[in-house]
Amino acid sequence: MGRWIRMLAIVLTIFFALTMRAHATTYYVAANGSDSNSGTSETSPWLHAPGMPNCTATCASKNPQPGDSFIFRGGDAWHRSANMNDSNDVYMGGEWTWSWSGSLLGVTCNYPTVTTTCIYIGVNTNWYNSSICGSSFCRPQLELDNPIWANSTHQDSAHPGFVTACTYDDWTGTDGILAINISATGVTFDNWNIWGLCWTQKTTAGYGPEMMNYPAGASTYDSIIDSYVHGWTEAYNPQTNTSTMMDLSPLLGGSSTPGVSHNVIADSVFDGADSCPDSTVGATVGCTGGPIRYGDCYDVHDNVIRWMSNGWSPCYNPADIHDNLWEHMYESYDPSDHGTLIEAANPPNDCPANNQSWYNNTVRNTNMGVTWEISTCGGYSTYIFNNVFWNVGNSGNCDIVDGTETPTPQVYFTNNTVDGNGNLCMIRQGGASGSFSGEVTLQNNHMVGPYTAPLSSSFVGSGGGTVVDDGNEVLQTESAANEQGYTPGNNYQPTSANGATVGKGANLSLQCVLYSADSALCSGSTGGVTDSANSGLIPVLDILQPVLRGSSWDAGAYQYSSILSSCESSTPCAPTGLVASVQ
Repeated sequence: MGRWIRMLAIVLTIFFALTMRAHATTYYVAANGSDSNSGTSETSPWLHAPGMPNCTATCASKNPQPGDSFIFRGGDAWHRSANMNDSNDVYMGGEWTWSWSGSLLGVTCNYPTVTTTCIYIGVNTNWYNSSICGSSFCRPQLELDNPIWANSTHQDSAHPGFVTACTYDDWTGTDGILAINISATGVTFDNWNIWGLCWTQKTTAGYGPEMMNYPAGASTYDSIIDSYVHGWTEAYNPQTNTSTMMDLSPLLGGSSTPGVSHNVIADSVFDGADSCPDSTVGATVGCTGGPIRYGDCYDVHDNVIRWMSNGWSPCYNPADIHDNLWEHMYESYDPSDHGTLIEAANPPNDCPANNQSWYNNTVRNTNMGVTWEISTCGGYSTYIFNNVFWNVGNSGNCDIVDGTETPTPQVYFTNNTVDGNGNLCMIRQGGASGSFSGEVTLQNNHMVGPYTAPLSSSFVGSGGGTVVDDGNEVLQTESAANEQGYTPGNNYQPTSANGATVGKGANLSLQCVLYSADSALCSGSTGGVTDSANSGLIPVLDILQPVLRGSSWDAGAYQYSSILSSCESSTPCAPTGLVASVQ
């Protein structure tokens, strides 16, 4: 009987999904539209979208349903604060509040595997405003209407990179201004250019304003993809070291309590280069902005994250953190702030009830209070593999693991390439917010710096956990690694078959399916992603086709290939073995 009930449930799930998709409607929104239009074609678009305060008439009567799509014309701009007069600009009337969910009757949107019941808020790349975009698609814009620092009339000459005042101050003293507040589940937010946040002195503790927010408990199975978040400014207002106030502002707000969200942030660029554009300013004074996502980091992949003073803090319930590039991340100018790329909040309270996979990430040219702090959970495993770290400051807090639950948390630190810029950049047991009593297993790592064998001797910190070195580690000094071609210029990839890492790894093929669903351990590192144009393009893999490790494994994140080593790392090799055929 149970078998038939399960089969019936599956059939009903498929039926409801197909039914909702069959009744789904696509709506169009553009700067040349009218809310009295039908909204169901490119030639009859609305001016606003549901949830925007200025949405009226037919637009206001719409009750979005699971499976519906809302397509915004590329290049047009929707404004939070300013009533613009340009024909390409639309005033939303204030904060855009989205409260319609994309799941119904047990059928759940789960991007990217299940999307039939998602509500889609995004684009059709064939529909764009050519007067803005030119001859090819560009993203629609969601603006909070403050100019980036270089164009601001309020530049602070005494503190470059900051402003003396905001055109529209997005911190009200008790709350922050949002461009969009998504209080719903199963929503996909795609291909947006979001910018123009500015905040001044705060009068209460906590984080500042946000560009987007996903409220606690009201946001699950949501996704932000292919978007570009940038262009924030801040007045110079450092607090004292004893102050609880923070000048950091979440670019994307989120859950403030633990909970598995299934939310996704993917293929996006979070770039403060136009807010902290000078590397000297960034390195010595500190950038502003961050965290990217306050609270939730369930699935974070294929993103470029740079030039800001915080990443994810706290990081609740991570499951898959992979193929991201973190670079030029520095401590805030404010001594009361505590910068971090990813930091667990309060283990074991944020202990994820699932295995974790942290892989194919590149972390470089950073100096934060904490680089990574990972909460581990009793009875589950944490797999840290194929990552590349180089020129990472504050080496004592390079990679921290926390967790004291039972059964013993298991951590596997495997096939990583780590260069501490002359320092130890290694796992630490127990950070400032917790301790560690689990077991860490090391194997197949390439460690450049003053490391000693066994590699377990490089561990520091509290906890009383067990460290096991299963061997096949390659330890090199910086000079020895550089002489063999492992350099910052190629992210410490092997460039020669005679490199110290080539053929030195243990064959772990049987474990690949355990490390991640895509068996990425067997493929070697992609080297993260890159966005060399520095303009919010959709990130692309730094190495387009990772080399399968096969039966002979290299130590470190990369598997050597003579073909890949002869090509530019950010472009594909020219095709070989082509045969002409006459028809």
